[in-house]
Amino acid sequence: MNGRVTRGQTSLDFLMTYGWALLLIVVVIGALFALGVFNVGSFTGPKATGFAQIGMIDWNVNNSGSLSLKLQNLAGMDIRVTGVTGSYGNSNFSYSISNVSIPNGKVSGVFNVGTIGSVASGLYYILPLKITYTDLNGFNYTESGTLSGTVGGGAVAPAPSRTAVDNYVWVTNSGDNTVSKIDKTTDTVSGPAIDVGNGPYGIAVDLDYVWTANNGGTTVSKVNKTTGVVEANITVSPNPGGIAVDHNYVWVSYGSGGTSAVSKVNKVTGSVDANITVGLSPYGVAVDSNYVWIANGADGTVSKIDKSNDSVVATITVSDPYTYPALVATDSAYVWVTIAGWTNVSKIAKANDSVVATIDVGSSPYGVAVDRDYVWVATCGANSVVKISKSNDSIVDTITGVGVCPSGISLDEDYVWAVSQNSNSVYKIDKSNDSIVATIPMGAGTYPASEGDATGYAYDRFFH
Repeated sequence: MNGRVTRGQTSLDFLMTYGWALLLIVVVIGALFALGVFNVGSFTGPKATGFAQIGMIDWNVNNSGSLSLKLQNLAGMDIRVTGVTGSYGNSNFSYSISNVSIPNGKVSGVFNVGTIGSVASGLYYILPLKITYTDLNGFNYTESGTLSGTVGGGAVAPAPSRTAVDNYVWVTNSGDNTVSKIDKTTDTVSGPAIDVGNGPYGIAVDLDYVWTANNGGTTVSKVNKTTGVVEANITVSPNPGGIAVDHNYVWVSYGSGGTSAVSKVNKVTGSVDANITVGLSPYGVAVDSNYVWIANGADGTVSKIDKSNDSVVATITVSDPYTYPALVATDSAYVWVTIAGWTNVSKIAKANDSVVATIDVGSSPYGVAVDRDYVWVATCGANSVVKISKSNDSIVDTITGVGVCPSGISLDEDYVWAVSQNSNSVYKIDKSNDSIVATIPMGAGTYPASEGDATGYAYDRFFH
């Protein structure tokens, strides 16, 4: 009996011999967990699963528990995000979303959703989400999926893509046949003016080039934004007027010699691939993912061109003949056209190609541009810039002191750039308080115009 070793005695001897080592291992593992070495997220990384019609480009839960998203529209139609609901731990959250419209195939900016709950930095999270959205006809849809990641770590975002908007505003000088660029940081003209064609008025800006419609001649000039070199003067037709640009083509209006049409110019080859007949005296041009919109001055109409087959699919009456619809701007849901011979702006619903609002803004409205919340209109006859709320089609401010007969107007995220031919100046308006913060003289006799997108902001809306 005394010579036998029991199992209990063997186990006790094992613990006495190796217990301190086991305890040390447990302490080390606990410390590694505390440092996040064994955080589940260290192995799995951020992940999005289940989403089909909406792509999760980037997302983040910061150390305060605030969720932000960057989405891609894969639904095959233009959409508006209306809400995000989900759960975290034992709590649920639900937030309404406004002002997040995503054209078909495009990517939204980063937007804040709201707080998901109490979190800790470095903690791995799993978020079941439902995203609600509508199409342009108001039909509702729901997309479900799950996001995971580390608090404060965000997702593995792709490298930032380039935008057409940069540090410059481009100005066509119709009086001396040049284009100039304004440095936004110094509010001064940067470098010498660049010679283009005769009488440049219309302007469009993309990632690499500035395009000018030279109304006094027959050409469109293609200017390299980096070098300032005119790489091509492309012959289109006499008196090209409005101009807009997408990924592959430049769209230019002209009305001369009894012909009223839009030229479709290949950006790479410079060839005119189509001439599309529209209404009488076309001028303003805007382009989105699927359509080109043309203001026909003598007709009082807007033409809608299907880009897939270069055909006019709708002609929308916006005013009486010879009231001169002038310039056009568009967002994902509406088209805005100024009626220069009257005092109003017409708002066209893309869903049914009908005028859904007419807003009186003052004498001779001309330039028009649109951002997430507002429509900005240059009123030549009233020497002002009018700010219209998109939510209720009402005027929320009128900014005076923008020179004599402002006609061109362009935007970036923070500022409005109003161009006055008669005052030979460009006016920089702070969007946060609607005040003029700089006046940039372009020089006597330059007669700056910049009728179109002088910053690339309109291009980025659909083609960034």
